[in-house]
Amino acid sequence: MKHCSESSNKQHGIALVIVLWMLALMTIIALAYSSMTRNESLLSYNGLRSAQAREKAESGIWLVINDLLKPINNRRFLVNGLPVQLGAIYPEDESVQDLLISIQDESGKIDLNKASQQLLLGLLRSTGVDSDQSHQIVDAILDWRDKDNLSRLNGAEDDDYAANGLSYGAKDGPFNSIGELQQVLGLSPSIYQKLQPLLTVHSLQSRIRLHTAPIGVLKALPDMSDELLAQIISERSTMDTTPLSLVVPDASKTLVFTSGQGRVFSITSEAKVSGVTSRLLVTFALKKSNNMPITILDWQENAPLLTYQPETELEHNQ
Repeated sequence: MKHCSESSNKQHGIALVIVLWMLALMTIIALAYSSMTRNESLLSYNGLRSAQAREKAESGIWLVINDLLKPINNRRFLVNGLPVQLGAIYPEDESVQDLLISIQDESGKIDLNKASQQLLLGLLRSTGVDSDQSHQIVDAILDWRDKDNLSRLNGAEDDDYAANGLSYGAKDGPFNSIGELQQVLGLSPSIYQKLQPLLTVHSLQSRIRLHTAPIGVLKALPDMSDELLAQIISERSTMDTTPLSLVVPDASKTLVFTSGQGRVFSITSEAKVSGVTSRLLVTFALKKSNNMPITILDWQENAPLLTYQPETELEHNQ
C-alpha cells in the first residue's frame, strides 16, 4: 500500500510539472503573439503616419510650384534657399502649419559644368580647402568634364585613376548630377558634403545670380568683403529683382548677374505627422512639358535635412 501511495504521488507530481510547463508554454506563446500583434499595429500605425507625412510634403511642393508660376512680384516666397514655415505664409490654412519649405533658384548656385576655374577655386578655398589641394581638385574636375584625355598640371585622366586602383577613368564629358562629383579623384567625402549644397548642373550658366546665391557661393567670389556680403543680403530681402545698387568688385563682375531670377528651382518640403517625418526634394524648370506647366528634372523621396544657412545669422546681425 505504501508503494502504491508513493507511486501515485510521483504520478501526481509529474502531472503537476507537465501542467506547469504547459501553462508556461502557453504564457510564452500568448506573450509572443501579443508582442507580434503590438509590433504589427505599430508598423501599421507608422506606415499610415508615414504616408500622411509624405502626402503632406508633396502638397507643399505643389503649393509652392503654383506660387512660382505667378509673376515674380506676385509671389509669396523668396527663392534664396532659406527654410520658412508655411504656416507663417498661410496662417489661415491649418493643413500647412507643420510644413517647412526651402526654395532655391538654381541660378544662384555654381554650375559644375559651366563654372570657370577661378570660381571653382574660390569655392574650394571658401570651404576651407588649402591652396594646393584646391588646385588639384579643380584641375581634376576640369579634366573630368572636358572632352580630351590631356591631363592638366594638377589634374587627373584615365592613367591617374588606374594608378589609384580605380576601375574607371575621367568621364571626358559633362556631369549629369552633383553626386557624380564623388567619383572625381582626390575629392574626399567631407569636402563633397561642403560643396554639394552650393553646386548645380541645372543653371547652364557660368555666372551666379546675386539675388538668390547662398552665402557659401557669395563667399567664393573674389574680393567679396563681409560688408559687401551684408549689403547683398539686406538688398535682396524682398521680392524686388531690380539690379542691386551695390558696387561689384572688378574681379567678380564677369562672374555674376546682379538682377532677376532664373527659370530652374529646387524645392525641399519637410512634413511631420505624429513624430514621423517625410522630406521631398524636387527640381523643376518653368517650362511646359507633357501638358504640365513645368518640367520635372529630379525628384528625391529622402532629401537631406533642412538646415538654416549662416545667412540667417548674418541677417540677424544687421
